[in-house]
Amino acid sequence: MQTGLQRSAARLPNKVAIIDGERHETYRQLDEHSDRFAAALASLGVSKGDRVGILAPNCIEFEVA
Repeated sequence: MQTGLQRSAARLPNKVAIIDGERHETYRQLDEHSDRFAAALASLGVSKGDRVGILAPNCIEFEVA
């Protein structure tokens, strides 16, 4: 089952999803970065149902997380 982000990345890969000042991230980039972040958490032993705290300003990295 695909997430909403995966569906958007498949339908609109080059459309800008996030603007953070001068930085822009497309749906494809956001999906790829989100997948990499999830893989990094999994490699640390984080699994479904675990809680992870995130301390970040309103930025692209927060959206990826």
